Amino acid sequence: ALMRCHETVEAERLLTKLLRMSDRVFGLDHDLSLRAHRELHKCQIRKVQIAGVDNGTSVFAVIKLKEDEETCLVCAASTVMMHSQQPGVPLNAKTVSVKDLILQPGNPVVCHGLEKASHLNGKLGEIRNKIDEKTGRFEVHFEEEGLPPCRVRQNNLQVV
Repeated sequence: ALMRCHETVEAERLLTKLLRMSDRVFGLDHDLSLRAHRELHKCQIRKVQIAGVDNGTSVFAVIKLKEDEETCLVCAASTVMMHSQQPGVPLNAKTVSVKDLILQPGNPVVCHGLEKASHLNGKLGEIRNKIDEKTGRFEVHFEEEGLPPCRVRQNNLQVV
């Protein structure tokens, strides 16, 4: 239910706790432990679209941010989910510019480079809605108690 509401950070936190308990009580190979592992993996997939690809209909998963922090490896999100147990980079992965990514609801992010709301720089939150086409901003809900949601431009967000 948390994933459907785009509350990925909280879902990941609770699944990690559940997984630790399940592994300890039932063992790593138990069906409940394996299911918890699969659900946690789903939470950890950072879904994006790529500007100019399939009119924004294809969903990709960010595999790795490159050291230059200007490019990243992506592949089809379905590929990541199907091959979650196989280590390494999928064969169909490709390098794209971070500027071409269109973030999706549910992605955990950290704000940076904000001037008018500099108190939010470094704060963890998550995107709850698709980008507002008029303003070019995402609604970000923050983890820290007492911080209200804020609309933030994508170039001021870093996916974590």
